[in-house]
Amino acid sequence: MREKLTRLPGARRRLSRHAAAGITVAAVVALGAALPVALTAAEPIDNAYVNWPVGSDYERPNSGDFTPGPTTAPPTTTPPTTTPPTTTPPTTAPPTTGGGVPVSNFENRFGLYRAGGSWYGYGMNLASQQGHGTNPVTNPVVVQALNQAGIVEVAIAGSNALGLDGNGKLWSWGGVSPVLGTNATNTQVPTLIPAVSNVSFTSISLGGMVNNAATSHTAIAAAIDTNGDLWTWGKPTDSRNVNNYMLADGGAARSVPTKVRSGYKFTRVVLGAEAGAAIDANKKVWTWGKNTWGGLGNTSDPLATRAAPQMLTTLSNVVDLSFSHYTSHALDESGVVYSWGKNTHSALGTSATCGLVDGINTCPIKVAGLPAVAQISSGFEHTVTLTKAGEIWSFGGNENGEHGTNSEASGGNGPSGPVRTTSPSGAAAITGVLALYAGSLAIDANGTPYTWGSNTGTSQALVGQNSSQLGNKITQACNQLIPQKPQDQTFNGNCKTPK
Repeated sequence: MREKLTRLPGARRRLSRHAAAGITVAAVVALGAALPVALTAAEPIDNAYVNWPVGSDYERPNSGDFTPGPTTAPPTTTPPTTTPPTTTPPTTAPPTTGGGVPVSNFENRFGLYRAGGSWYGYGMNLASQQGHGTNPVTNPVVVQALNQAGIVEVAIAGSNALGLDGNGKLWSWGGVSPVLGTNATNTQVPTLIPAVSNVSFTSISLGGMVNNAATSHTAIAAAIDTNGDLWTWGKPTDSRNVNNYMLADGGAARSVPTKVRSGYKFTRVVLGAEAGAAIDANKKVWTWGKNTWGGLGNTSDPLATRAAPQMLTTLSNVVDLSFSHYTSHALDESGVVYSWGKNTHSALGTSATCGLVDGINTCPIKVAGLPAVAQISSGFEHTVTLTKAGEIWSFGGNENGEHGTNSEASGGNGPSGPVRTTSPSGAAAITGVLALYAGSLAIDANGTPYTWGSNTGTSQALVGQNSSQLGNKITQACNQLIPQKPQDQTFNGNCKTPK
């Protein structure tokens, strides 16, 4: 069954009557003083739906048939076309998706999700990246400030988040970073980005290496406006002054959103570690940035850099993108997933090769053995998908139980191909999935979250520290091996200390 997207009637989205029923009058306060409300019991709420690309003409596919994929031969590199696609971009306010999960950066240690028209947050919140000032957040809480701002779409990364309201206006919050789009040092609650207050946007993303060491730390923001033009801002250079070209114009750090590319008629943008990508109105993929791990997808030169977007000629009918640290993934409208990049810990989901250079697939190749997919999200080295049949499938690294199959992989290597994640016990139909750094989240039709994977960080900066990535009150470093509701005390026997 197709699920039509509905449009917001006004500049601000009200809380649904179900969500509002659980919020006291005292909790409905001004944005500057908004506090989270603990999610203490199941409440009757509307179904949660996956955030399909806002403003695009794509709807959830209802066919399980695959279309022939691109050939495995390395594509030839072609310059950007000078003639934009003919499809007219949306000219009205973007529709609401009705709920779901955000666009996630692969280095996240916190989660936001939307159910019944209300936003919930959990996990790390030291910089108020969830949109409120409480830290840490163990069990999920209602984030009133996001609801009051009318946020319908969110992109999260590290210590920051971007949001779109129902009129396509751009908001930001979180720690000190150029991706805030303002001169503010930080903001605990959503704040309109003043420089683009008269522009409406349809797609947003955050990327770069936001949690890495100082020598490689970068942070990039991107947005697509209703004309299909690309805007970028942030910090593209590391401490060695090496530019990753992810601003798509070769520029240096800036805190003001700047229009950098017109005429491509883009509908969707997704940023990775050192490469960015966008989908145009003809469902073709364009990439830019650095090719360190093959992220550009159409050149075998690991030293290649590209400030201007260039088309991946071997991909077509693409409706979504998902980037992890080393790999890139595209989803076409028939539900086929394609991967390219470095296959560390089986992160590509396939052992097949395409333009292989030094262990890197430099061009997209089909992920075999995966049912027709409706949604895709990538963490650091693992990817979680929601199929059109409502099943959860995962591939990539499994050192911390990222696959949700009641298993861990010594050394992190997962199976060479996708595996079906254990269905959450007692869950209604799964309607959204979100991959975090080393764990994942699923939401069912009742708005109930289920989490699995690591409860802690595995990078050098976070070893042994509880990041509450699973939304529970466990204080020690544990791995949750199957999807379960966030628990107050135990993992019901399915918690293991990381090796």
